Amino acid sequence: AKVDGSDLSDENCEKAPGSLILTIKSAYLDTLSTGSHNIEITFADGTATAAINIAKAPAPVPKTGETDSPFTFIGITMLLAGILCVIFEIRASRAPRRKVRQAPRAHGQRTREDE
Repeated sequence: AKVDGSDLSDENCEKAPGSLILTIKSAYLDTLSTGSHNIEITFADGTATAAINIAKAPAPVPKTGETDSPFTFIGITMLLAGILCVIFEIRASRAPRRKVRQAPRAHGQRTREDE
């Protein structure tokens, strides 16, 4: 087997006998430059060729330090809502009770108390 016209040594690949299975090891592929490369395999009755494309590995995603899940924010929001409810309840219980004055009755109007 050859890659770009150079012989591919047995230490850089694995060949399965009796078939066209050639496994090129990743250590060898890492040595190839980015772009297209030709592979040629010679058999007793002819030659097979193929092309492979070597692409750049994607850049690793930088860590931003943001590891909180949405559940953390939902929990904090619920906690704050509960605290606000308690504060409003305390304020409402401390507020002075106002007596509701009854509206003056019109002449001849009956109320429930009169019945």
